[in-house]
Amino acid sequence: FPQSRSSYFFHIIFHGLCMSQPRCHKLLLSAAAATRRPSSTAVAAAASSPPRLVSTVTSPTATTALRAHFFLLTRQQYQSHPPSHPHHHHHHYRNLLTTLPRRRPATARTMSTSTTKLPSTLTGPPVAAYVAPGACQLTSDPTPCRLVSRTAVSETSSVLRFALPQAGLPLNLATCACLLAQSSSIVPGDTTTRPYTPISTNANVGYFDLLVKNYGEQGLMSRHLHEIEIGSTDISFFHIPFNVKLQAPEFKRYKQVLMLIGGTGVTPMIQALHELLGNPANKDIKVTVLYGSRVANDILGQELLDHWAQLHPDQLTVHHVLSHEPDDSPWSGGRGYIDPDWIARVFPPATRDDGLGVWVCGPPPMYKALCGPRDEKEVTGVLAELGFAAEQVYKY
Repeated sequence: FPQSRSSYFFHIIFHGLCMSQPRCHKLLLSAAAATRRPSSTAVAAAASSPPRLVSTVTSPTATTALRAHFFLLTRQQYQSHPPSHPHHHHHHYRNLLTTLPRRRPATARTMSTSTTKLPSTLTGPPVAAYVAPGACQLTSDPTPCRLVSRTAVSETSSVLRFALPQAGLPLNLATCACLLAQSSSIVPGDTTTRPYTPISTNANVGYFDLLVKNYGEQGLMSRHLHEIEIGSTDISFFHIPFNVKLQAPEFKRYKQVLMLIGGTGVTPMIQALHELLGNPANKDIKVTVLYGSRVANDILGQELLDHWAQLHPDQLTVHHVLSHEPDDSPWSGGRGYIDPDWIARVFPPATRDDGLGVWVCGPPPMYKALCGPRDEKEVTGVLAELGFAAEQVYKY
């Protein structure tokens, strides 16, 4: 069965177990209670254009359409054949059909996902807990790690907590460095591997946290991470020397750092900011974050970055730039894309001798536009046009 109550509900409806069958009526009521009433527009569309039958509902658009069809179907069934089973309460069912409780639609199957509060790794202060490369608890051999919890932090993103093999020790991952997540159950006969940078630090003992955005059909691993059961050990993690990035002791050569971030590229920067803001030795390094996202309700780690900017106003400045925020929204921050004008507005002009550093992390199109491909040392694009040299730019 599907892993959300809404999808479970549609399975029952569209596999012929309609409310005329007493055994299924209780299931229908409990499932409907987790489903909001569709809009009048969706109901009108459903009446004129029945959707194609599907076995599993994961698309928000498909969910809306099926919800509308259920509403029409049950309303018509109730009017034509009121339930006659002694346990069927007419007034309860009539009220259920006319006032289905509203619920924010899930964008992925998120069974056993907590939404009660943000995890401590998204609310706490910056913590410097540097460990040199070579001490990571996860080695080059893939090791299964148990999923302890998954906390939804936006409509598409969650913080996933994984238990470490040695529960009494921290991860001991170098700053900055990432892990590789691996699963052989996503694509039959193949192994899927993706890099992820923890947002937790080496001060956290026995676990590590990942901030992951669910990219749906376009993200095999990210979708899988949002679908696996709590307690699953399906995901194995490992760490290799290639995963080690710019190290914290090297930060001292900078006087000012500009972080150009796109989407999930925020996680390596959170890792770096722990050391920049949490280590008193780095208090004179000024950091400017220029963070590009699509919409206001899906800025990954926004609460944490904005909180840290308040805690360290003399050291950290954060600017958000949204590319797809509706024109009529109350958003008062930046709009558009990170471009030469934005960079010139928030960061000094490029020079070769004053400790300026520009760190870039985001999707491939962002690298191409701003600095050139991540695996190429040469700097091209916007940063080259602004005069930044290769030694000033670090591609995470």
